[in-house]
Amino acid sequence: MPILQEVKNQMDKVRTQLEIFDRFDEEIKKAEQEVKAIKAKKADLQTFEDFQAINAKEKYIADMKAQRTKLEKERIDSIVADARKINASGYLETALEQDETVKRQRQEIKQKSIELLELIANYNENYKNTAKRLADEVRETGIEELFNRLNTSPEYSGVSKPYIYSGVAGYMGNQHRYLDPSDDLAYFVNRINLFEGEQ
Repeated sequence: MPILQEVKNQMDKVRTQLEIFDRFDEEIKKAEQEVKAIKAKKADLQTFEDFQAINAKEKYIADMKAQRTKLEKERIDSIVADARKINASGYLETALEQDETVKRQRQEIKQKSIELLELIANYNENYKNTAKRLADEVRETGIEELFNRLNTSPEYSGVSKPYIYSGVAGYMGNQHRYLDPSDDLAYFVNRINLFEGEQ
């Protein structure tokens, strides 16, 4: 399990290897500025020593650049290999998974999800039972007998006459009003808003 200190140590190792290139760059920049300063003198004020200094420094700059390029070619693969060993993503993944707030909230979501599934199951069962109870209340009025009498009447019966349905037998409510526990939360909210808006 990688820790932040290990990541920092791996980064320091790479930084240390890159320092030599920074030193080369600083030295080259310093020499270039010195050459620029000498060249900035008015032509009539430049001395022979100035030309010697410019020549020497430009050779020095070219030599330093060549050495830096050679050194970079020799070492860059090793430095890149060390950089690839920096396991920042491993640290982040581990640290994130062990964060107490994240762990606590996941447990809360799990518990609330269980409660929600139980609530949906209870809602569906209650909706079905309420539909049956209401249908029984209507059935007690004798509606089925009334419709049965009409459907079996010799004056009404016949192939061309459709069966008259009382709307009570097998009534379990509107199938579209049951909630599917596999739906997402936003869908539940929208469905219930729709139900309430239709009332």
